[in-house]
Amino acid sequence: MVDEECVITVNTADAGQGNITCRIRTPTDADADIDIVDNNDGTVSVYYTPHTPGTYGISVKFGGVPIPDGEYVVEVRRLDFVVSIHNTNYVSRGIKLEGRFEVLSRMA
Repeated sequence: MVDEECVITVNTADAGQGNITCRIRTPTDADADIDIVDNNDGTVSVYYTPHTPGTYGISVKFGGVPIPDGEYVVEVRRLDFVVSIHNTNYVSRGIKLEGRFEVLSRMA
């Protein structure tokens, strides 16, 4: 949702040594501001806030290498109705990408 903080959490506990990097492209093809936080529990969280509606491209890497299925496209919209998607987990090569994506909106 526009102007709501989003988080992507990556579990790297079994992935070995390396850092998480992430690039988020806005609908205007600019890089979104992100904060990457080591949670000190084997997970790393990436925080970002989309400020305009449209299509955002997300690329997640570990140790400089794209993680399998680490490319995402997210459609950000203004508030119209509520839809929740749970259990969006992906595990490959010891890397677990966790997320809870929620689209919030209200009827116009």
